[in-house]
Amino acid sequence: MHSISKEQSEASVRFLIFLAILGLFLYPILHGNFYYPDDYYRSATRDISCTQTGRFLAQLIFITINASNIAYDLSPLLQVLAIIFLSFSLASLSLKWKLNRTSSSLALRLTVCTPFFLQDLSYRFDSLTISMALSCIIWFFILEKTFTSSYKKYYLNQYYC
Repeated sequence: MHSISKEQSEASVRFLIFLAILGLFLYPILHGNFYYPDDYYRSATRDISCTQTGRFLAQLIFITINASNIAYDLSPLLQVLAIIFLSFSLASLSLKWKLNRTSSSLALRLTVCTPFFLQDLSYRFDSLTISMALSCIIWFFILEKTFTSSYKKYYLNQYYC
């Protein structure tokens, strides 16, 4: 039998902590069970239509998850997958920055648990792609040694502007 190392168990604990925190914030959205105004069109026409707005990767993700070109309402699944991606990214970032559990769970949850981002999690169809984009931004800071500071300044400028 393989034993789990201390680092792997710490990563698992942090992942579960972030998953619990984000799950508490997501629960009212799931329990409300309402359509965001942008979701009415997709649920009525079942059209994915991400390529019209230039989101080719989002189109690929939707086709992969739905296994067709038809947009099915997989509402709780997409939002739960969104917080799983974000929990993994935040747990990895807290390990990278060597923060203790309490300070990392209190400080890093503020990147996600804001009213603006919680509104993005209200989208039934786009919450997964929005969360994956935020996860990519978080991973940019985790893999900071592979990027030069000029790239980092450019992407930070693009993110906040």
